[in-house]
Amino acid sequence: MTGSEKLKPLVIGKAKKPRCFSGCKSLPLDYDANKKAWMTADIFKGWLIKVDKKMIKEKRKILLFIDNCTAHHIIPPLKAVKVNFFPPNTTSKLQPLDQGIIKNFKSAYRKEVVRKLITDMEQKSASSINVLHAIRMIDKAWRSVSKTTISNCFKSCGFSLPQEEASEEPLELDVSVEADWNKLQNIEVQFEDFVACDEGLATTGTLTDAEIIDTVNQNMDDDDVNENDVDYTDSTSFELPITNKKARTAINTLRAYAERYDDIEIMYSVHCLSLKK
Repeated sequence: MTGSEKLKPLVIGKAKKPRCFSGCKSLPLDYDANKKAWMTADIFKGWLIKVDKKMIKEKRKILLFIDNCTAHHIIPPLKAVKVNFFPPNTTSKLQPLDQGIIKNFKSAYRKEVVRKLITDMEQKSASSINVLHAIRMIDKAWRSVSKTTISNCFKSCGFSLPQEEASEEPLELDVSVEADWNKLQNIEVQFEDFVACDEGLATTGTLTDAEIIDTVNQNMDDDDVNENDVDYTDSTSFELPITNKKARTAINTLRAYAERYDDIEIMYSVHCLSLKK
């Protein structure tokens, strides 16, 4: 609630083994999949267990407030995480995520999408966003959500000491994003509408027996790529293997580039880069 620590997001896709993951041994976020890209009771249970193990390892205990989504109802035995549910029909008032955290995150993510489209246009290359691209942008967007935003959203829901009051931190549209948005052709909606374009999208539900069996079979057959497990929409997005030598050269080039421009964000990112063999 202080915004000082954010749990790693979980991305749910439709393909168990997206083609763009080929060669990837680690991702910045957690990933799971089923035929509808829904949050299910099994996925949520696995996520909770993973958070619990993390807290046990760090010798910490946390209190986790959860809404009454049907996928959240099965809570496994936990040692370091205590789960409390919000009262029914109060999510929009009591859940901090709904007070601005989600909107802030989605605005940052859509900004990354727009900028990738603009870059593709400028380079005159075909524009496509695969799951790996999306995961990278999601990671960056989630890291951009500030401590102040999170703290204020908790306070506005009553998660604060009596003397504390939420300070105003209005979500302002980045001028540069608006300029980029205007570069896109044949766009008849505003950027704010683009941010909210998926508000009515179903993100959870009850899978059919056939879908459940299919998901179980995918999990049991991880070593054999089934055509139904692979995302074929990104067949041209393979990334060639990168050697340590190439990685070091790229880091040095990026550092040299950053040192020639007065951009604190770039410089910080470059100095944080490290190559672990």
